[in-house]
Amino acid sequence: MTDGLPVPYGALLELGVTPEEISAAHASRPLVVATQTKDAPGAYFDVPSARRALDAVQSFRHTKGRWGSTPLKLDPWQVVWVIAPIFGWLAYDPELGRAVRVIRSAWIEVPRKNGKSTLSSGIGLVLLLADREIGAEVYAAAGSLPQAERVFDDAKRMALTSRAARGRVEVLRGLIRVPRTGGVFRALSKIAETAHGLNVSGAIVDEVHVHKRRDLIDAIETGTGARDQP
Repeated sequence: MTDGLPVPYGALLELGVTPEEISAAHASRPLVVATQTKDAPGAYFDVPSARRALDAVQSFRHTKGRWGSTPLKLDPWQVVWVIAPIFGWLAYDPELGRAVRVIRSAWIEVPRKNGKSTLSSGIGLVLLLADREIGAEVYAAAGSLPQAERVFDDAKRMALTSRAARGRVEVLRGLIRVPRTGGVFRALSKIAETAHGLNVSGAIVDEVHVHKRRDLIDAIETGTGARDQP
């Protein structure tokens, strides 16, 4: 019943996901999930790394609608298919002398009203605040600046809901800044000329189907070359 899970079953239990929740996540698999292969040489699943990301996301609060101001509790499918595999699969890099993430890109399709923006905002904030990345550069990108700002504005509001995050960030009109590490999180539009020269540690690209050209995505992907685990 749970064949084909993207992470080991026992690891999910260690993360606090119940057997019933694992079954529910298996039954509600996203329409499309594609992650850069976890089958890299020496790849292993590290529960503490996955738990660190999961705890970070769930330290925030909802910012809209009926759930506004309530603690953010991820649905089982979000834990099983997104957070756990992205942040849990590691491999030792001998050149760096430490383990780094294996999964560097993930494509996720779900129907509307399934918490996509909230989850994306949370991931962006994890990459900004809980990734141990000095000078992190995280971008919310989309086919238009207003669309990119939807995720970014959600992230701004979410950052202010967490006491730990609120004390570490400066939230400005178009920027979330982490003074201690030099990290930044900002929205990025389809105008690719503004994207060249970026040193990208993480990016959330929303509504990919409306992009008429690959310019922005190409600029983001080529901007990750100086990072150890973008």
